[in-house]
Amino acid sequence: MTRMAPYIILVVGAACGGPDLLTAPGPTSPGPAGSRFTVTGVVYDSLASHVGPSVTAPGVRVSFNGVVDITDAAGRFTLNDVLGGSHVPFELLSLNYEPRADTMLIDRDLTVSLPLRRLAPLITAFFPAGDTTRFIVVDLQSRKTVERWQRTRATMTTGTTQWTQYGDQWVWTPIDILTWLVSMPNTAGAEDFRFDIHDAIGFTSHAVCRVDSGCDHLWPPRPPDEADPA
Repeated sequence: MTRMAPYIILVVGAACGGPDLLTAPGPTSPGPAGSRFTVTGVVYDSLASHVGPSVTAPGVRVSFNGVVDITDAAGRFTLNDVLGGSHVPFELLSLNYEPRADTMLIDRDLTVSLPLRRLAPLITAFFPAGDTTRFIVVDLQSRKTVERWQRTRATMTTGTTQWTQYGDQWVWTPIDILTWLVSMPNTAGAEDFRFDIHDAIGFTSHAVCRVDSGCDHLWPPRPPDEADPA
């Protein structure tokens, strides 16, 4: 089989129960119990360590000991006047992610990075190559419930021409219990791909992928000698 130079190759993982990506103390010294502190940070998509740091989670309700903020477009939040302690409760809530509730030691100002496990499927690799374009879709919930028919689609453009393909026109090859390798025929000349990937349960992910620059949520493409899929 002819090997295609990829835009990116990734190892896809499903776990989100390990340690947070980053927990760094602020500039202050530890304070006594009952002191109040500032907690800032970023909420990440659970694939951030595989796909890239740009995969953050906007619109998440973040609560530490009753102090609440909503993450901005870059997934960032700031909580002032948080009552410290050895087991401060915190909660993360979003429609597109599993809720997360836990506790954390807060005895100083903190900057934290917190992952959330996504519910919607995600494109994790994109291989444009002439008449056939391939991409990889992961379903982190191990459900394999990606809706592979009319609601899942890609709209492609080249110059002033635009056309749409649907999931039932593609070849879906299972890689493992989490991932599909998808082959799209008749993509010659397409420069811009706009994907809507639906889950049968009702969750949706969107992605914009371009032949010359890859997908908007993936790391920049690596040279072929650094990433070459089988």
